[in-house]
Amino acid sequence: MADRVALGLMVSTVGSALFVVGLAQMEASALQVLGIVLMIAGFGAAALAKRNEIGWALACALAGVALGISAFYDFNLLFPDIAVRAGLAVAVGSLVAAFGFGRGSPRIASAGMAIVALGSAFWIYSDGDSWWWQLGNVPFTAGAAWTAWAAWH
Repeated sequence: MADRVALGLMVSTVGSALFVVGLAQMEASALQVLGIVLMIAGFGAAALAKRNEIGWALACALAGVALGISAFYDFNLLFPDIAVRAGLAVAVGSLVAAFGFGRGSPRIASAGMAIVALGSAFWIYSDGDSWWWQLGNVPFTAGAAWTAWAAWH
């Protein structure tokens, strides 16, 4: 199981890294750059922690992903628009998955990653034809969905 979950987390890491293309297309603030860096580092560290079966490190890494998403949206995740609400779903899902992996509960971790996958699917919808964001959205969503499936089995 660990290898399949780690693979899904690595695919999400690649998706997060491809969000840099989206940053290049906009005038990104320092918080937005920090948010993407935290997402990349968080998913990468989560994959390594899962590969080495270090549950507490995996939980901390996914909490870092949630912090990164919050930073990307300037810590305003409640009401602005659908993309921000999708980010809220991804952040909450990351925290649920962190709780599940930290407790050693694959079902809770799977539910959290399913919430991440649903939230990132809303990113695909909300970003529409912005190919520079879709470049990261699609692998990010696929990695989250794969991780949810792998954690359940």
